[in-house]
Amino acid sequence: TLQSAPACTSSSACPAPLLSDSLSLLLDLFRPVTSALALATCFLAAIKCPVGVCQTTVPNSPQRDPQGISLIQTVLATAGGASTLSNLGEISASGNITFHWTDEDVIGTATVKASGARQLRLEAAVPNGHPIWIAHAGGGKFVDLGGTSHTMPVRDAWSFASLLSPFSYLLEAAADNRLGIKYDGLVDHAGKQLLEIEIQGFSTSAGAGLVLDFRRCVFVDPSTNVVLSVADETWPQGVGTKKILHEIIYSNYQTVQGVTLPSSISDYVAGQNTFDLQLTQISATSTVTDSDFSVD
Repeated sequence: TLQSAPACTSSSACPAPLLSDSLSLLLDLFRPVTSALALATCFLAAIKCPVGVCQTTVPNSPQRDPQGISLIQTVLATAGGASTLSNLGEISASGNITFHWTDEDVIGTATVKASGARQLRLEAAVPNGHPIWIAHAGGGKFVDLGGTSHTMPVRDAWSFASLLSPFSYLLEAAADNRLGIKYDGLVDHAGKQLLEIEIQGFSTSAGAGLVLDFRRCVFVDPSTNVVLSVADETWPQGVGTKKILHEIIYSNYQTVQGVTLPSSISDYVAGQNTFDLQLTQISATSTVTDSDFSVD
């Protein structure tokens, strides 16, 4: 299992990471605000400027490396095919989740509902309550342990909606010539030799008429052509270009609706492992409705 996030190619391309509103909410779930901020300050101060998460500027004429395009096509074919992945229907999943937000792990159960690659609902049942995350095209929300609802920033919601599917960014890059594709070849990522693809450009898939600058690094196992992790950057609201690193690590794939989906998912923010999700059941379903993704 990969344990760390990639790093920036130059210190100037990676401003000092700051806590985003979303990360603050995560840390605040199980400890007082002052303790959460103190903890965040400690682990962020210890992190070197991570390297390799995509450039800070988007080229006017995006480079689309033929080797990168070829690798994307191979990865999509291995996962079940671009057409099948693009038409992935409603999915329900359940399992166990472990949060690493405090000095002691908080363990609970989790249910996940997804519709396509851009709508997702994660509910956790832990001893102290029932937090919920909802993400869809155009936005999302987070319901904390006390039942208070918080708006999820559009960029974070857009990223979170792809939690179950590491292929959505590859599908979009393959289909949209406005997105740059850079093939970095074999790189040393967290002690493993993996193939890296960088995807950059402007995306309209967040919905609601929004155009987001799109930066993702996808790491692929060269022996199996399976995606092992996707790294991106989160921009805290109101602080310009300052950002923190985010990475999702995938493993233990299983076949659902003719495509392979990960059953083990680990989330990292600024190098901090925020949660591990172990899905024991993933299946196609007809019970997922639009109301599952309502943020009203």
